[in-house]
Amino acid sequence: MSGLTNYSHDRPLILLTDYSPRFGGGGAINLRSVMDPETRSRIVWVTLTPDGEVSPPAGENERVVVLKGGMGATVPRVSRSLFQDTAFKSAQLAQEVLSIARSCSARGIWVVMHNAAVPIAAHLVKQGEFPVVASVHDDPAFGVALRSRRYLALVPLIERAFARTLKRAAGVEVVSQGMMDRYRRRYGVEGVFGNRAVAPFVAEPAPFSKEEKVLRIGVLGNTYSYSPLPILGKAVGKAASDLGIRGELVFVGQGQADRLRADLGGLVDVVGVGQVAEDRGVEVLRGSFLQYLNYPFGWRDKVLRQTSFPIKLGTYIAAGRPLLLHTPSDSSTADLAQIPGLGYHWGDLSSDNGAEVLKRAWADPQTSEGANLALEAVRRKYFDLEMIKSNVMGLLNRMVGPLPDASPSASSSNE
Repeated sequence: MSGLTNYSHDRPLILLTDYSPRFGGGGAINLRSVMDPETRSRIVWVTLTPDGEVSPPAGENERVVVLKGGMGATVPRVSRSLFQDTAFKSAQLAQEVLSIARSCSARGIWVVMHNAAVPIAAHLVKQGEFPVVASVHDDPAFGVALRSRRYLALVPLIERAFARTLKRAAGVEVVSQGMMDRYRRRYGVEGVFGNRAVAPFVAEPAPFSKEEKVLRIGVLGNTYSYSPLPILGKAVGKAASDLGIRGELVFVGQGQADRLRADLGGLVDVVGVGQVAEDRGVEVLRGSFLQYLNYPFGWRDKVLRQTSFPIKLGTYIAAGRPLLLHTPSDSSTADLAQIPGLGYHWGDLSSDNGAEVLKRAWADPQTSEGANLALEAVRRKYFDLEMIKSNVMGLLNRMVGPLPDASPSASSSNE
């Protein structure tokens, strides 16, 4: 048997996240990818945010509790104050989590280290009543808060809480080798590798027809900021003009298509598909020449790009088209370009250089054929279902050890 073998419905695992289980993106995708119905039945999902931007169907065995003491319980998600929950309410919220854990006879607590969950986790490990496993998808202090004007002042507080949690946790899950190396050096902790778990599949080849004479680039989800998009648009426009064809950007999900369309002034066509189910998004992306995958170039973005690893790559794998990797050479994804047939690396913010990369890709016959084999190699290395489930479930099971023997014979002998 795989999964949470050391937990049960009556002795569950508490899963604490800042975001709602109904959230359609980010780390919620990672979590749902390792949860079959049996696993969900052994988890009580505790959240600070009752709503989500997209609402995947709830698992039939899913139990969700919204913390009553957080700002998310009383105000809409878009106006919720993370500053309040992080700086002033974390001790109170930790006590509420402990109360929930006691009431359901939980065996341990699994915390995704994001936003207000970070200081709450620090209180939980200090209290020491329940063992804690910490999962890190983006470095909360230097990969998230440092990049935000609103939360920049919280970086020292978040860093202290984060360090305390990692050093006292029963285990740590990380999403990249860069993150594992950084936390070993900075905090003296070892982590296990986790990410989105993607099952093996046989995707139909996704060839691209040049007969349309369209240089079409697919963009999924957010790009960390708006700033790279005009550069991408100008690169596509220049390359398309030089090739005598039409340029097009297609945004799937939380893109900024309307703003970019206005800023580019007709240089390229900009299509916004909006939020759609993943299978529909894959269908749209299969029609692109290249799929755009980026990390930001600024100095405040360094920890993010070196330690995070993009969840959207799991969707790009399913679409089967080659990648346009727009990243600095020190990013966690830059080496992907070394995989034969996977795609092309654009390593600066020059639209002229980007145009040259795009023209080289257009001239390469292999690019039109798709990248199924190369992307499957990426899936096996970074997203393999059995590997990720084994790593994450093994970490959570080791936190508490086997369930006490509750068989009828054992109960009779103890009477």
